[in-house]
This record gives sequence, C-alpha cells and structure tokens, in this order.
Amino acid sequence: MLERPKKNDCLLHLQQTIVADLLLETEALRLTPTRIAHHDIDPSAPISPYFLDLSRMSTSSARQEIANAFSLTMFGVRTDLLAPIPLTAVPFVTTLSDNTGIPLIIPRTEKKTHGGRGAINGIYQRGQKVILFDDVMTRGTSKELPIFLLEGAGLEITSIIVLIDREEGGMERFQKMGFDVRAFLKISDLLTYYEHTGQIPENALRPIWTYLFNL
Repeated sequence: MLERPKKNDCLLHLQQTIVADLLLETEALRLTPTRIAHHDIDPSAPISPYFLDLSRMSTSSARQEIANAFSLTMFGVRTDLLAPIPLTAVPFVTTLSDNTGIPLIIPRTEKKTHGGRGAINGIYQRGQKVILFDDVMTRGTSKELPIFLLEGAGLEITSIIVLIDREEGGMERFQKMGFDVRAFLKISDLLTYYEHTGQIPENALRPIWTYLFNL
C-alpha cells in the first residue's frame, strides 16, 4: 500500500527540484481528470485526477534537464545502446545520446512486427546491452512491445528507466520479471514537494492522494 511521505522523507536533490519545477512551469503536469492509456485495456478503471504530458517540455533547455535526469538515473548501469520508447521519450534520450556518445536505437512500436532489424531504427548487433527509456510508468503496458522487439533482436535490456513513476504497479511488475527498473521521481514525492513549497495547495492535491491510496 502507498504510504504518504513525511516531510523529512521526501527531500529532493537539486536535479529533482529542477525537473519538478519544470513540470509546473511548462504545464506538463495538469490537475485535470483524464483517461490514460490503461483505460484502453480496462475502461472501468478509475479516472486519473491528473495528467502528465512531457511533450510540453519541448525547449532545448528542458530537454537538457530531462537528459541530465536520465543520466543520473542510469548511473552504474553498463550499456552499449540507448532506446527510447516513441514518441515522448525520443527527444530527451536523443539529447542524452548526444551528451554521452552512446548510440541511439528506436524500437518501431507503431508496427506490430515479430522483431528483427526492420523493427528497430538504428545500428546494433546481437548481444549488445541496451537501456530502455520512457517518460512515465503506470501499469507498464506500453513497455511490452518495445521489450519484445529489443529482446527479439538479440539485445539484452540492462535497465528500464522512466522519468516519473505514477506508482500504479508497473515498477513492481517488471521487477518481478527480473528487470532492473528505475524512476527519477515518484509521483508521491512530487506531490509532497509541491505541497511543502506552496506551489500547489493541499486541497488541490487531495484528489490525487485519494486516487493513489485507492488503487
């Protein structure tokens, strides 16, 4: 069960506060009841009281900050390749690839193929290690096809990294499958940060806390 962080338990480091502030400045985080991708599978699921749209973080400076966040999160992970899940994560991981010199490949999730080189854009060799990136983790459904394509091409996924964990079970699901799964931020820590810094009043955050506790 999700436990609400105490003030002293959710101190964010500098890069986390930069990203948290950018989410509000760009309106990438909106407190609006929204149907999310999971509703395509389970239409009866509760409506989310908030929406994350990282495509709004489109300036070069914002892309750089997200790339920095990903760089911190992947620390210690050995990899030969970086693989963003289209479409939202692509510009952030492209910047990360430019910064680190690690080559980029992109699984073509718009085509339901059975793997192979035609299913992945970029140059790679069987046996290479790859980190899979996405913007958020909810239930993890959107990760299934990219994992299938990458593993079907003979690549080893060393980690799955997301910017924000919505804390709806996806992280735990992939951990049980044996993956190293990492999130730069958790939604509960973001909410606590906004409340304690006064950027969002407590009463505005209450529906999100209720949603999370009732999952």
